[in-house]
Amino acid sequence: MRRLFLVGILLMPQLGVAADDVATFAAFYQPSGVVNWLLISLVAVAAGAAIIFSGGTASPAVAAIGSWVGGTMGLSGAAATKAGLALLGGGAIASGGFGIVGGTALLTAALTFSTEVVFDYSLGTLYAKYQYHDLVERSKNLTTLPLPRSTVGLENRIDALDGLDDVDQEKPLLAPGNIELIRKAIAGLERAAKGGELDEDDMARAHSLSSLLLLITNDYEGAREHAGRAMAVTANLGLASTLPAFIYATAGLYDERFDWQSSGIGYFRASLVGEPDNKLIPLLVTIYADRLSLRMDDGSVGPESLASLRALVNDPVLEKFRTVNLVGLTGRYFVRLKLAQQKIGALAMSNSEVIQSDRRSISVLDKALADYAALLKGAESTLSDLKGANLSREDGHRIQVFWKLLLDYSRDRDRLAGLVTEFRERQAPNRALTSAEPSAEGGSLTALVGGLLWLLLVPVAVVKAWRAMKKP
Repeated sequence: MRRLFLVGILLMPQLGVAADDVATFAAFYQPSGVVNWLLISLVAVAAGAAIIFSGGTASPAVAAIGSWVGGTMGLSGAAATKAGLALLGGGAIASGGFGIVGGTALLTAALTFSTEVVFDYSLGTLYAKYQYHDLVERSKNLTTLPLPRSTVGLENRIDALDGLDDVDQEKPLLAPGNIELIRKAIAGLERAAKGGELDEDDMARAHSLSSLLLLITNDYEGAREHAGRAMAVTANLGLASTLPAFIYATAGLYDERFDWQSSGIGYFRASLVGEPDNKLIPLLVTIYADRLSLRMDDGSVGPESLASLRALVNDPVLEKFRTVNLVGLTGRYFVRLKLAQQKIGALAMSNSEVIQSDRRSISVLDKALADYAALLKGAESTLSDLKGANLSREDGHRIQVFWKLLLDYSRDRDRLAGLVTEFRERQAPNRALTSAEPSAEGGSLTALVGGLLWLLLVPVAVVKAWRAMKKP
């Protein structure tokens, strides 16, 4: 990427990028002279997830909201709509009991209130389970970071990095041909890092770039490993490492045993507040929130995770992006409210005898109802934060649409609680509750009893057969 690197060098004095920025967003995403390049990149990486993957387009009302959100970022037309829908959660997908629901279909349902059950809930995933490869597969259509604009001088030593210039920008990054070029660059970086020829500054750059490219290719385990190495080197150098911190936090969401409170949100916070003028911040929040939604689907985290994001985007250091981030977070709340509403309606009103008799059903319903209440509270707090922001009259009018929507969801809470109560009452007389998936203990006991019966019955059968043979 020599031509991009040269442009970065020429622009560096005007941009105020320090020479010791070896592991920051500024180091790898030098604007190329186009003022809104970073925003255009957001549109490029979000368009497929927000519109194409959903299998359709947003309703006119929802598209208008998307256009407004994109407009607050300085975009217009179709670009504004696509970017706005992505920030609101249109690039995310729902699963964990719902199969796969496209982002725009889900966002449209969430922002146009109805009590109708439109998403089927599957008994087979009554309890969603963690599966790394499943998470990776579902992430392939989520928003992600664009390719770097600079390889910070590493291309002078690693020829494979020049291949990134040949990536077809008209196709998805993971399209055949593109993915091979990216993987070739990753292999070149790994060989250089192991060769012992790089000094500490270049080692930090190499590990940072490796983690970025691995994140783009959805190799989250590899991305986290290289991000951790980059942070270790930069810590020794006393330099900032905002890019690796973001990747470490995001990739950490794919760890089965990730600790949200102690590390997940902490590294993400460091990546934002450590570089508060980074124009990619709205995209970073979107990328992180999309993947956080996957872990909300499998029950690893609950509504409290969105509350932590709300506290972060309200940090005074991030004031420049506060409004757009809060609007995006509001969209996430409504998406989760819709999913909780649909889960309660689909299960509580199901005529399936299996669901009616499964002892876990009422637990799932109680949890969904509790989440619904927490989400209502979180959405109200987020809208209150927006109300206190310095909004134009038009923006204030747009926010009123969200307040009306929140009122509709709030009024629906009593109906949902009634559905859960009715289900509990129907299930109470049934004392022979079952479980669709026998526990490990139950399975072991069944196997033991079956084995003993086998040992008792086989000798009896043998004796009867022998006596029958002895008869004339």
